Amino acid sequence: MEDLSVGETTCDAKKKTWDVLGRDGGFHVLELPQKKGPADRTLWAGEVKAFARRIEELTGRTLTPEKLAGAVRLMNRKRRALARMHEWRKADAPPISGTDALVIMQAALIDDPARFTGRLESLNKELAVRAAAGTAALPGARKRIMVSGCPSVLGNWKLHYLLETAGVTVVLDESCTGTRYFRGEVEEMAAADPQASPGAPAAVERQLEAVAARYMGIDCSCFSPNTERTDNILRLAGEYRAEGVVQYILHACHTFNIEAITVADALKSAGIPSIRIETDYSEEDIGQLRIRLEAFLESLEFRNGA
Repeated sequence: MEDLSVGETTCDAKKKTWDVLGRDGGFHVLELPQKKGPADRTLWAGEVKAFARRIEELTGRTLTPEKLAGAVRLMNRKRRALARMHEWRKADAPPISGTDALVIMQAALIDDPARFTGRLESLNKELAVRAAAGTAALPGARKRIMVSGCPSVLGNWKLHYLLETAGVTVVLDESCTGTRYFRGEVEEMAAADPQASPGAPAAVERQLEAVAARYMGIDCSCFSPNTERTDNILRLAGEYRAEGVVQYILHACHTFNIEAITVADALKSAGIPSIRIETDYSEEDIGQLRIRLEAFLESLEFRNGA
């Protein structure tokens, strides 16, 4: 049995679930603010520091500037490797499929960071060779689709499978198993320069503030207002030349579901077709989803005069 479970307050359903699971005291909840003003950033930095203290008490070990700086460098290296993999998806004929890229992102959430990063860097070298040779993971002329919204945890690649077996390529995931996971790094100078705040405790405090600052840069739908997310979606759709966007919404994820209205309006204004798919982890609705997605993809063909 685990010694400690950790949750956060990105939605009301999670928040109340942690109340149930944490009745024995073996649960730590990080309070995530809903805005990004100065007071919200101060609150979040305090939550990160409190979590660090909880881990120190649990393990009986003290955080040091050197070890925390090393961890920051490793995680930034991991983010850069993931960003590099996604660069290959911008190619006319991406050397990696959207489904395979999703599985790699899912593994990134649970695998040992050092082992994962080393393997991914090796894969990036292989992808470079494939790209230079013009070897496509999914041959043939294919529409370029971006998936936007909720994350897909390990074992859930239903949507990507349906899209790519219907003859398109998923070129990007704007989600927490996509760009939100690796976009933005922790400031390494803040983490590695204890001279700016003499003394180990002060240096660690400054490092933790740098960690907290990076995560406040995420454009999760739990934040309001969240215009930076729509701005990022439009920018990414342009960079990856997406011809259509599928908004992926998990049942009961109300923040993404409501924000989908704003996203759809922004995409429409930019001339990018989109569809909203609300589903869950089961396979019971695969037939219905296939019909809706194929109809959407046919509309893209007619739109382009094909």
